[in-house]
Amino acid sequence: MSEEKLFASTNPGNYSIGSVYGPDLVEGQALKIFLGGHWFSGRVRRPHTTVAAGSSSAGEDEVQEASEESFPASDPPAWTAENPERSFASQSTSGSVDSCYFVVDEDGSICGLCAGMLVKTQ
Repeated sequence: MSEEKLFASTNPGNYSIGSVYGPDLVEGQALKIFLGGHWFSGRVRRPHTTVAAGSSSAGEDEVQEASEESFPASDPPAWTAENPERSFASQSTSGSVDSCYFVVDEDGSICGLCAGMLVKTQ
């Protein structure tokens, strides 16, 4: 297992490993990420974008639950980018957002992914 960095992929709304042209992260991919001086094993998850009105997917439930448990946040996130034409998550024509996050195997903790994070593929 080699240590690599995450990069914003050439595919909008995705991250790649090792370079912008490296392999893209995929749903369910096993990774280790380096956070707070420790390596954590887990899997890449994506919110499901084809959800019927009034229902939610397991991925969205995990994110919603984590969000509710962390409310109120001391500092709200900044939603305004310097360049509004470019964002870290791509938006499809249906208005759904394609993004990914990391779920720790040990306790189900959720962590957002970002460019520059150290990862190891398993």
